[in-house]
Amino acid sequence: MNLKIAIVWEQVDAGGVDSVIACLLNHWNSSDTIDLFYNKHNNGVHRLQSLLKNNKTVSFKKVITPFFHIKANGLSIVIKLALHVIAPILFLLNIILYYVRFKKGKYDVVLGQNGGFPGSYAVSAAMVAARSVKINTRCMVIHHAA
Repeated sequence: MNLKIAIVWEQVDAGGVDSVIACLLNHWNSSDTIDLFYNKHNNGVHRLQSLLKNNKTVSFKKVITPFFHIKANGLSIVIKLALHVIAPILFLLNIILYYVRFKKGKYDVVLGQNGGFPGSYAVSAAMVAARSVKINTRCMVIHHAA
């Protein structure tokens, strides 16, 4: 039986998580269909693509996410505080976005790769959406001190 698998990976920096995903996918012993959802500003995607031995196994799908990393500057504290205030709304929005993606994709498995903020919100929202779509197999790998 071939599975349709969604991997959700949202983060900013390269290294660590992309190495783990590459190891997992390079040793994947099946003809399953794998879609990897990643955020626009994920600097590890190009590194992951170069680490994959068989890039034909995975479809990379860039997603627009309401969560994003803010570079430090004079205004960043104000923006970060404002984002924390509206974080529950952004979380609900992300649940809806992943709900639509998962419903359309008809996945059997969702694997979340939680590499840290802001991805922790996005991957958690994806897990809630996967449950709402009634995807029975949901797993989240946490790569940081939670």
